[in-house]
Amino acid sequence: MFGHAFKNQPMAETLLKRFKVGGGALYDIEYLVSPEGKRIAAFGYWAGYAGAAVTISCWISQKLKKSSKVFATYKDKDSLDEQIRNELESSKLLPKSAIVIGALGRVGSGVIDLCEKMNIKTTKWDIKETKEKEAFIDILNHDLFFNCVVANKETPTFISEEIIQQNQNLSIIGDIACDPGSEHNPIALYDSVTTWSEPVTRVSEKPILDVMAIDNLPSLLPLESSVDFASQLLPSLLELDKLNQGVWLRAHQTYLENVKRV
Repeated sequence: MFGHAFKNQPMAETLLKRFKVGGGALYDIEYLVSPEGKRIAAFGYWAGYAGAAVTISCWISQKLKKSSKVFATYKDKDSLDEQIRNELESSKLLPKSAIVIGALGRVGSGVIDLCEKMNIKTTKWDIKETKEKEAFIDILNHDLFFNCVVANKETPTFISEEIIQQNQNLSIIGDIACDPGSEHNPIALYDSVTTWSEPVTRVSEKPILDVMAIDNLPSLLPLESSVDFASQLLPSLLELDKLNQGVWLRAHQTYLENVKRV
């Protein structure tokens, strides 16, 4: 399961206590990693792809002064592409630019692919462009900002109330990483996820700034997400009888390190 319990998220302590009291162990799918620490299975690409689509749609609604649409699953990515393309064409609107932080990862790749399909210019930042920065004011020059970074204690704050300016271009953030309950959240503007029926939350009126923070984005594209994730996870599932080695041993060690605090 995805426990969301190893970075001090809300209800993390409650979940870990249940495993501890019951004598079980949480083999968190997010922490099934290679010896180098890279996840062996992730929904990242399709989370990024779907998140970019939802964010663009909500940006259009914002500019038209309409409520954001209620989203439901699409049969495939081509259907989603057609929907977003039609919304852009019928509104005669197009974001001038988007900035993607975490551009080299799976999530960032999905965001960039969708944006470029829609002819939206993208600024691509990753570790090289961010590790020496103390301020991220350049983000405000873009219409869209996508956070695709898995946060940790070394992650800087990308945007906060203090950074927001009246004359900024930025009016919506797609927080694909979506970790509002974490103390390391680099989008220090909101504290709860959004939903398919209410995909954005307004964090500022002057200037207008919305945040899209849906935490189950891959479910918008169940076909592509399921096929992709299953193909990544299957080799490890075939080794479930070897819990004392490899990916399963590393996952168990991560659980033991975290359950100590409860």
